[in-house]
Amino acid sequence: ALKHFLKEGYAGASLRKIVKDAGLTTGAFYKYYPTKEKLFNALIDPYLEDIYKIYDEIIDQFEKLSADDQTNNMSYSAEYGLDRMIHYFNHHDHFKLLFKCGDSGKYEEFIHNMVDREIKATYKYLETMRRAGMDIPEVSDLMMHMVYTGFFSSILQIIEHDIDKDTAIKILLFDLVNTVQYRMNHPPLVVTEIVDQDKDRFGIFVGHRKNLRFHQIVRQHGRIAIPA
Repeated sequence: ALKHFLKEGYAGASLRKIVKDAGLTTGAFYKYYPTKEKLFNALIDPYLEDIYKIYDEIIDQFEKLSADDQTNNMSYSAEYGLDRMIHYFNHHDHFKLLFKCGDSGKYEEFIHNMVDREIKATYKYLETMRRAGMDIPEVSDLMMHMVYTGFFSSILQIIEHDIDKDTAIKILLFDLVNTVQYRMNHPPLVVTEIVDQDKDRFGIFVGHRKNLRFHQIVRQHGRIAIPA
């Protein structure tokens, strides 16, 4: 069944051909999978659930730490979580279904569920920091949704573009650790305004508490750079 969905897509895959290749009678097959949707879900849902479980376990461990330890261990927790997720992507063909069967709606569902988890975890972290006496600015749901959607979509590029595990680890973990370390050394940043300049440059006002400064953000070779 997996090879049919990967080759034909969700809409194009034929249950009749899948049953024939499986060497089963139609009655026996439909007893377990009465619809194409149930068969497809059986192929991909267990793997998505395992990713959710990995994320939830790491967040649960992180939230048990004190405020100081959460900040000090943020880089390690993020790196450890990404490393586990990347290694789990060894189940390549099952995750490839997210792209080959985009009309199933599973890609959007997966991104939504991960973003929802990350937003909830972020709110808990910010509240923990406020209770510890830090002056943390409000961050909008829309801003977090945009940032986290881009983040989790970028992780799935490993699957879509068949990036090998070692390369994925070097790119994602290096960039993530540098980003987290920057945020730890410059807390807390708040984006107050975005000013378009042209297709390669745009500006944002960011600040530490009430000390706002204007930064010109430059897109260089498809990546975002913040000039010093």
